Amino acid sequence: MKELRRNMRLMLLALLGLFVLLGAYFCYSVYFFGGRWFANPNNPRISSQKQTVRAGTVTDREGVVLASTDEDGTRRYSADTGLRRAVSHVVGDSNGKVGGGVETFHAQYLLGFKASVLERILQVFQDGPRRGDDIQLTINAQLNRYIADIFPDGRAGAAVVLNYATGDVLAMVSKPDFDPAHIGQVRADDGDGPLFNRATQGLYPPGSTFKIVTMAAALRALPGVQDRTFYCTGELPVEATVITEAGLVEHGQETMKQAFANSCNTAFAALTLELGYEQMARAATDFGVGDNFLFRDLVVYNSSYPTDARGNDDLAWSGIGQGRVLLTPLHMAMIAGSVANGGVMMEPRLLQSVT
Repeated sequence: MKELRRNMRLMLLALLGLFVLLGAYFCYSVYFFGGRWFANPNNPRISSQKQTVRAGTVTDREGVVLASTDEDGTRRYSADTGLRRAVSHVVGDSNGKVGGGVETFHAQYLLGFKASVLERILQVFQDGPRRGDDIQLTINAQLNRYIADIFPDGRAGAAVVLNYATGDVLAMVSKPDFDPAHIGQVRADDGDGPLFNRATQGLYPPGSTFKIVTMAAALRALPGVQDRTFYCTGELPVEATVITEAGLVEHGQETMKQAFANSCNTAFAALTLELGYEQMARAATDFGVGDNFLFRDLVVYNSSYPTDARGNDDLAWSGIGQGRVLLTPLHMAMIAGSVANGGVMMEPRLLQSVT
């Protein structure tokens, strides 16, 4: 009988422990992911709130109006078609087709969910519907427009401009874009993917920009590497592959600094083979590759560096940003910014102020 009681107590304690763990995980999930769940375009609270609250105004850092609401509740975007399309992925659309856009991701402000009790009481005595908060973004609309104008015609891709010292996103352009004023004409399954924000969601081989990470790994793991010299013949045989230079150029004799300035594929592939997967993966991890970024202002997809060894061919290509290395353009901009900022990577900011 005593043994039975003891077992029952142990089972009760185990069940209580499981409930505590479940409660802790629930609190963790709500704290870190609650904002993302709330911003889901399928959230019925958002569509319900739109019936009674006039969405606030969205402006750029200079005060240029990017989105506003008419007296009749109609959502309006910039009258400048080029500017409207240039910031379309940042601002989003009123129908929530672009889930990561400000219109949906920051609906908690625009639709007044964050209003204080005093604000709600005051608005009861005002004529007309309640009004959500106004948002000022860190982007410069004209800079976005300029980038969109010079973007190669017919090409898909993205461009990001960051203030490396503050993390402010000054420009974030994704192509192809769409017109939020005519969002009904855009289909989510369009083959060109106009609703897909390639700056934050597109995972691409970063190419030679990844040599920043390879250089950092070499400086840490290979003593005296900064004093080495290389002789570039334009190609480096590995196993089943040959690493070649862009345009088949030959850099000849070069110092470590010159190899970096020349973006020498053969020199950095050779360094990567010497470093190995472990040292390369460690450096990539230090730059946030593989992290599940939970930023306050925007959603960024997870980047990746291969950690399962697949031979020297795969390893050599990874050191020059090819093969299985995949990063978002925004993350690559953050990596470059961390070097400019003395080794400190700033969280990207999109909200400058909420009024």
